[in-house]
Amino acid sequence: MGFHVVLYLHDAIVCEENNTIFRAVLVIRNDLVRAGIAPNKNKSIWSPCQSFKWLGIILDLSSDNSFDLKRTKATDVPFNK
Repeated sequence: MGFHVVLYLHDAIVCEENNTIFRAVLVIRNDLVRAGIAPNKNKSIWSPCQSFKWLGIILDLSSDNSFDLKRTKATDVPFNK
């Protein structure tokens, strides 16, 4: 059994359908605790949401399976010219 997770260093996003998200979160949280990793209660969001801040970027996943970067952060992203 596996789950769709986006991981960057110690920050993660669980990407699952409505029917599996609660099971995925429960398994992942229990695995972290069993491994001796204490999730930060102030930064962790354990309930499903579509708009959130991750790695300093505000993401909105509420429309057509795509995501939008908020303009304030998108202009700060360095691009090679």
